[in-house]
Amino acid sequence: MNKNKAKSNNKTPDKNIFSEWLEKLQQESWQLELLISGLALYGIFEAKSLLIDISVYRSHTEGALWNVTNLLLGLLYVGRIIFLINLLAHIMIRGLWIGAIGLRYVSGDIDYDALHYSKRFTRYLKKRIGTYDDFIEKLEKICSVIFAYTFLLFLLFLSFVVFMGVIMVLINLMSSVYPFEDYKTYYKIIGFSYYGLGLIVLIDFISLGLFKKIKNKTISKIYFYIYKFVSIVSLSFLYRPLLYNFLDEKFTRRLFFFSIPYIFLVAYGKNLFNNELYTYTENITEYEKSGLIVPNNYYQDLRDKALLYKNKYDKKWLNSSIPKIVLNAYYMETSFPSVFIKIETSDRNLLKKNKALSPIYKEGVKFTFPNGQSPRVEIDSIMRQRIDSLYRVNNYKKDTLFVVKPGQDSLSIEEKNYKNIMDSFMDLIDIKIDNINYNDSLECKYGKYPSSGDIGFLCHFNSKSLSVGYHELSFKKRIYLKQKKKDSVFSVKLPFIKVE
Repeated sequence: MNKNKAKSNNKTPDKNIFSEWLEKLQQESWQLELLISGLALYGIFEAKSLLIDISVYRSHTEGALWNVTNLLLGLLYVGRIIFLINLLAHIMIRGLWIGAIGLRYVSGDIDYDALHYSKRFTRYLKKRIGTYDDFIEKLEKICSVIFAYTFLLFLLFLSFVVFMGVIMVLINLMSSVYPFEDYKTYYKIIGFSYYGLGLIVLIDFISLGLFKKIKNKTISKIYFYIYKFVSIVSLSFLYRPLLYNFLDEKFTRRLFFFSIPYIFLVAYGKNLFNNELYTYTENITEYEKSGLIVPNNYYQDLRDKALLYKNKYDKKWLNSSIPKIVLNAYYMETSFPSVFIKIETSDRNLLKKNKALSPIYKEGVKFTFPNGQSPRVEIDSIMRQRIDSLYRVNNYKKDTLFVVKPGQDSLSIEEKNYKNIMDSFMDLIDIKIDNINYNDSLECKYGKYPSSGDIGFLCHFNSKSLSVGYHELSFKKRIYLKQKKKDSVFSVKLPFIKVE
């Protein structure tokens, strides 16, 4: 007993010292707040470049990776706005606080009698404003709370994103082993159960512990395990001390109730209102389909001109993102102009329907260590299997299929497969100039777009037969809508001028 008392007595001075240190640090924390706010705001402005990179990367993904990237993009977007609004407000109010302290040094407290107001207004102002020190104290309190509130808001949204992401990744991983269509009912049960548990905890969260206050031991025990599960999955244990410290005081509790609508407004606010300025102008997409507009993004020369007037972020977006087709020039001066047709990740869903095609790489996210390359499909073995089937059906001799006779195509098996892929891809598109089909006139090669690195086909065509003046290139392409999981057709009409 004496030893335990001695231990507790030894710990007490340490706790007192730590508490005193925290009190002192609390008084001087405004300097750290301003420093962190300044650095954070600088990072927020520079983060726009990162958002562009992730957005472009997302457009090249699908499946589980697309879902995760989309959630990450949403997290960064909402987090960026939360920090931008709150920290700007924090710096402005903290600046007012510093200015108020400087004025106090010169003018001291408020002397209401020196203002010579009537007794009614003097009593009112003394009651509503109080002393000048009260004003400074309120500013200090607001600054400290806003700084902590900023991080609490971000962590709340992070918790929501992580909770949503876990089930998405889990179902995608499971469906790679057990196909989604075959086990659709089981996946629905898992999803509804998971979101149901999350909804129960959300109700308890919004109601400030409605289920935690239930005294029934059975209900309390059941909810305790639900609460622990959701807490681990959503990482809510990271911010729980901060949250409960907000809830135990009246002033900060009001801010908590504002959290959910605030996050909703930040995430979806721009979609709630629309200020229509061009009331006599149709949707731009419809104009592109009809060829009634010159869309700068579809012409390389107009894109280059636009880069001269854009800021660094818009330039980065233009250089890292291109549409499905890019015509080399609006003012056509060459006899052999070109178009770049981008290959999209969703095109593989259309190419799969061609039974004669063999993919080059295995589908999905793969572990590439140590050689740094995705696993390749054994094209040679696939081709040989087809040859075996031909042998069985037509009684061909295996050796004669590999004999190259004079004038016969001498492409390797892999080259033939690439050619088949190119031909199948070109079957997805339709290019016309002035309603004349140009598909057979295109000379296409694999290539990369210089600025974005997108893989596609660089196709040239002969424009000598076109007269000087206005013409129109019509482009149609079969596409696969990943979200709706169905085929569709993309179309655009690109007017251009043939220069003499």
